[in-house]
Amino acid sequence: DQGCGTVTTMKQIVAEVLDIHPDKVIAPQADTAFSPYDSAGTQASRVTFVCGGGAKKTAELAREQLVAKSAVILGCPVENVFIEDGFIWNVEDEDNKYSFGQMVVKIQNEMEDDIEVTYTYKSPANPGVYAANFVEVEVDRYTGLVKVLDVLAVHDIGQAINRGFVEGQVQGGAH
Repeated sequence: DQGCGTVTTMKQIVAEVLDIHPDKVIAPQADTAFSPYDSAGTQASRVTFVCGGGAKKTAELAREQLVAKSAVILGCPVENVFIEDGFIWNVEDEDNKYSFGQMVVKIQNEMEDDIEVTYTYKSPANPGVYAANFVEVEVDRYTGLVKVLDVLAVHDIGQAINRGFVEGQVQGGAH
C-alpha cells in the first residue's frame, strides 16, 4: 500500500457498501501502463476521497445489480432481498441464504447473466487537507544542536476511513 493505504482503504469502502469482509475484496495496484490519466490529481491522502468516491459508487452499482438479479432468482420483490455479511436471501425465507459466490453462479446458470459494472467516476472535488504543526525545541547556542522537546500536529482530515493509516500519514508528515 502507498502511504495513505490506498488499496486497503478502497477494499474497506467496497466491503462496507457490499456488507462483506474486506478480505473478500480484491483491489489490484494501479499501473500507469493501463490506468487512465487523472487530470484532477489524486496524489497523497486525497486518493482516499477521490478514488474512494469512485470505489463507493461502483460498489453501489454492483450491489444494485446483485439485489435486482437475486430478486428474480429468489422469486421476490427487490424490497425483500436482504444482504448481510456476504450472504443474500429473501427476508420471507431466511432458511435459504446464499453466499455472494453461490448467488452469482445461480445468476450465471439460471439467467445466463453476470454482475458486471463499468463506471467512469469524476470527483466533484479534490479537497486538500489542512494542518498546523507546533514544535517546542531546545537550542544549544554554543553547538547549534537542536533537541525536539514536544510536537503537536493538528490535522483537519474529515472522516477517517482507516485510523491507523491517518495516524501514520500525520506522523510521517510531522517528521
